[in-house]
Amino acid sequence: MKTIRLETDDVRLEYDTDWHLSDQPPGNRTGNYREEILAKIRFTVDLCHKIGAVKLCGGDTYHKKSPYNVGANSHALQTRLQEELRRAPLGTVFGVPGNHDLTMDRWDSIPNQPIGALIASGAFTNLADESVIFENRTGTVRVQVDAYPYCHDDMEALERVLNAAPREPGVDYRVVLMHQYGNPGESPTMFGKPIIGFDRMANCDYDLALWGHDHSRTETVQVGNCTHVRLGSLSRASLAGDEVDRPIAAAVFTISEKGVRYKEVTIPAKPLNIAFVDGDRKVVKVDESREVTDFFTAMDTAVAEVESENPRDVVYALCPVEERHIADLVVELCPGL
Repeated sequence: MKTIRLETDDVRLEYDTDWHLSDQPPGNRTGNYREEILAKIRFTVDLCHKIGAVKLCGGDTYHKKSPYNVGANSHALQTRLQEELRRAPLGTVFGVPGNHDLTMDRWDSIPNQPIGALIASGAFTNLADESVIFENRTGTVRVQVDAYPYCHDDMEALERVLNAAPREPGVDYRVVLMHQYGNPGESPTMFGKPIIGFDRMANCDYDLALWGHDHSRTETVQVGNCTHVRLGSLSRASLAGDEVDRPIAAAVFTISEKGVRYKEVTIPAKPLNIAFVDGDRKVVKVDESREVTDFFTAMDTAVAEVESENPRDVVYALCPVEERHIADLVVELCPGL
């Protein structure tokens, strides 16, 4: 495990997540999307220099999962992002790849992905490959930062956290980056699927859990040993309520012998009527839409009735016989099924 000694009297960390960078604007975003996201990243890098903080990122650096989508993942975008992250203190951002950085959630796809090139350049340090201990100038405050590979099954990810090896000797505080779905409570669900309940991590060996993946915000809460911070994504990729109906903020931690001080720093963001093509349209609050809720409930029921675990079988099972051509098209366009 690598140890990095900082030039500060305490250990300061800045955290943001889910940038979803793309040359091609997602959803209803305007054509300036790329520049707006890069400007937000530039703001956080400048913030790190101003306060003397190490920069952390919680995943989904890129939006499009295909490395061959040159309309979204251009060499120009790659070069500009690499240069920006090189400006960060220590010349790199410490983070974890998210599901949008992978092909079909496969961790072994990283070398062929844009995130793989970013890691190879040194501008992105993958904490899932190796944890890092940050210590202050005197070595009297030591903070271990871990991350785990993204897992489609949140319960499997939870087991990794609960069964983590003990913290390194002399470590005062331990932090984990979580690119998973998690919510307050014991056994929350999302669309009928179990996700990580903060209560389940009450006795884990982590003092801070920094959440990514979910673009929505939940208030910071301490449960047992662990404080959970989920501020939502840096990007606003769609007009859904959980994307835009919240402040855009970075989390800043100052860790000293006296404990942990935490604050949020607002990241400048354009008004919705400028950031989105249809900014004058009422924001769609997905969680309040009965039609959408009914659709996913019906989908969960249908999937539950499919006995096969083969994705191709599931696709055909969900398509009515008279619409089999749709399933054929899905299989044709998704050769990995």
